[in-house]
Amino acid sequence: MIEFHLETSSRARTAIRCGDFLRGDFGPVPRTVLIVVDRAAASAHRERIDAVRATCPASVIREVDGGEASKALAFVESLWTTLAEARIDRNGVVVAVGGGALLDAAAFAAATWLRGVDLILVPTTLTGQVDAGLGGKSAVNFGSLKNQVGVIRAPFALWVDTGFLASLPETEWVSGLGEVAKTALLAGDPLWTRTLQDAAALRSRDPARLSAVVEASLRFKASVVRDDPFDDGRRMILNAGHTLGHVLESAAMRRDVPMPHGVAVSIGLHLESRVVPGFDIEAVRRMTAALGLPSEPPFRVSRDEAIDALAGDKKRRGASIRVPVVEAPGVVSFHAASPDALAAAFED
Repeated sequence: MIEFHLETSSRARTAIRCGDFLRGDFGPVPRTVLIVVDRAAASAHRERIDAVRATCPASVIREVDGGEASKALAFVESLWTTLAEARIDRNGVVVAVGGGALLDAAAFAAATWLRGVDLILVPTTLTGQVDAGLGGKSAVNFGSLKNQVGVIRAPFALWVDTGFLASLPETEWVSGLGEVAKTALLAGDPLWTRTLQDAAALRSRDPARLSAVVEASLRFKASVVRDDPFDDGRRMILNAGHTLGHVLESAAMRRDVPMPHGVAVSIGLHLESRVVPGFDIEAVRRMTAALGLPSEPPFRVSRDEAIDALAGDKKRRGASIRVPVVEAPGVVSFHAASPDALAAAFED
């Protein structure tokens, strides 16, 4: 097991544990705890879930269905109801065990309950482990608008147990590889070269190569978040692929079709590289192809539909949206683009 800490410039501190460790004793949490756990993860990894419960002896556990449906205000309201029934006070803790969407919803509920209680995140998907679990950003959807209602509050701890990944469905695995690709593009070497070299092993879920990439991804994101915890500057590079990726996710919600987040990010990287000046199109192609990721939307999005979705983008300032530009692996700048210019990526 590897342990390190993220302490941001705002003095928020997150203890990070990474490895295959939840089957052992790693110390109690001596407070009243609500454990929110994805039902599928609980079924596939009962030993690990029991270890979490043993670590939190004064706990109430609630099993829920994860996935994008959990990123709804109605679901968050149900968590608030459970927090009230469990009598979780300001000294209480919420432990969330699941994928990125469930972590988002539980983190938002914890941050808003009694103006904020401590949170421990236990991501069970590759997307959650390399990206969603770290940094304190949480949000839920509002209608078909992606991540419109949210807060930034650092978790108390992040427990990343790569043993959860063995049971992931292939669609979730591919989604996680989308975030791995984005991180490698942003980080540059040595993660860029290592990910390309290990791409086949990562696609086949080699445990040793996977653990190394998860740890490296976490350390890179921690280095970005450390000096910009509130997403006002450099941290915005982590939005690469997300501007047009979120357009796809919003369109998928309206069509009631699945669109895994990391898949949307992969396609978003391709779309952004085609319409944003200075983007390294070849680097995007090399990394996504090596990891077996898609490059084209699975359905048509009209220009007007894209412009409408971009009008609600959180990065929009006035008439433009600040889009990260990967000029080369590890070299990232920003470009202020109009929604109209970005929507051109969806033209036939």
